[in-house]
Amino acid sequence: MKNQDQKNTAATSATADEWHRQAVSRSNCYGLLALVFRDVPTAEIVAQLTVPPLAEALSHLGYDATQDLAGELDAVTKRLGEQYTQTFVGPGGHVSLYASVHHSGEGQLWGDSTVWVKRFIERTGLSFKDNWDSIPDHITIELELMQRLTAYEAQLWILNSSHGSKNTEEQLCQCLHMQEQFLNEHLCVWVPRFCERVLETSTSLFYREMAKLTKSVILSGAEQVKVAQSALSCN
Repeated sequence: MKNQDQKNTAATSATADEWHRQAVSRSNCYGLLALVFRDVPTAEIVAQLTVPPLAEALSHLGYDATQDLAGELDAVTKRLGEQYTQTFVGPGGHVSLYASVHHSGEGQLWGDSTVWVKRFIERTGLSFKDNWDSIPDHITIELELMQRLTAYEAQLWILNSSHGSKNTEEQLCQCLHMQEQFLNEHLCVWVPRFCERVLETSTSLFYREMAKLTKSVILSGAEQVKVAQSALSCN
């Protein structure tokens, strides 16, 4: 058993920097998308999307922000604000930003999936931001949860590389398991449906591209967590 533990620690240490970089990258992507879907964009947010680090995060995802965000800042902000409202707020047909509307045909706010998300967040020991007033399964809240979990994972990879303790590996496996559960049992269930609805109904090139990126980030994130768990031999 001791030899196996030493083997796992050595394998993990050899790739710790890469695992750390991947976790940081996933965290940045989740944070960026959480910002995009949070509310009608302000001029400050639009400006941030065209310069590092947000522009770099978009570029990493394969999207050139300058394509849709070129022009006078106030004009671009107004245009994106109108597109956000039309796509996600209404009046008229719009795509809800809440999971329970899309999850397993619930089609309503505060469905069973909302309660599940609330309890899941409580189990993590995390809390909502003080200035956030919304139903718990808003896509931004869920993406921010993943942002924080992956940021914690990144810290643990560094600790595991320098200390290599069994306790740190257990914490890593626990963190990865939480991500796996939230992705496979929730985000991978409803987010692809949400993204397809945006692609079907929105006339906004920007938010259509964000929908494509969001679907890709969620599905690839689930695969990356699976690979990381295998590298650590998590049960």
